[in-house]
Amino acid sequence: MKKRKYKVGDKIVEFGQVFRIFKIESQKINNGETERVIFFRPHMKLNETSASIICSIPIKNIDKSEIRKPMSKDEFRILLKKFKKNEAEIFQDINKIKVALKSNDPMDTVRAIKALLIEKKKKSENFSKNKKDLLNSAIERLAQEFSVVYRVSLKKAKKKMDLNLQK
Repeated sequence: MKKRKYKVGDKIVEFGQVFRIFKIESQKINNGETERVIFFRPHMKLNETSASIICSIPIKNIDKSEIRKPMSKDEFRILLKKFKKNEAEIFQDINKIKVALKSNDPMDTVRAIKALLIEKKKKSENFSKNKKDLLNSAIERLAQEFSVVYRVSLKKAKKKMDLNLQK
C-alpha cells in the first residue's frame, strides 16, 4: 500500500466533507512511544458549529479510515461525465443510499445522486423530505470537493453541479 504524505495546509476528505490540516505533531502514547498525529478542521464554514470542529487521527491509522485526498481535476472530469450517462445503479431503498454516501467514495456519491434524481423525476409529488435532504447533502458534499479542486467558490461549485445534474 502506498504511503501518503501529509503536510499542514493539505486538504483531506472524510465522509464527503473537505477538511484542512492545520497541525501535525508528535504525541506520547501510553507505552512511552511517540506517534505523529494530524489535526484537521472543516475547510469551509458551512454553519456555526462547523467552525468549532477539530478532528485528529494518528497518521498510522489513516489507511484504516475512509480519509482520502481530494480528487484531481481529471478524476473530477470523469466523475462529472458519469452524471451525463444513464448507467446509475438504482438504489432500491434509502438505507443503501445512506451506506453509499457514508463510503466517502465519490463514484458511490454520484450513483446515489443519480438514483435520487431519477426517483425524484418519476415521483416528484411523492419524493420524501428525507430523500430531498439526502440529495441536497450529497450534492453539497460533492460541491465542496469541486470547489477545492477547481478553486472556485462553493456557490459557483453548486451552480456547476446543478448544470451537470440537469443534463
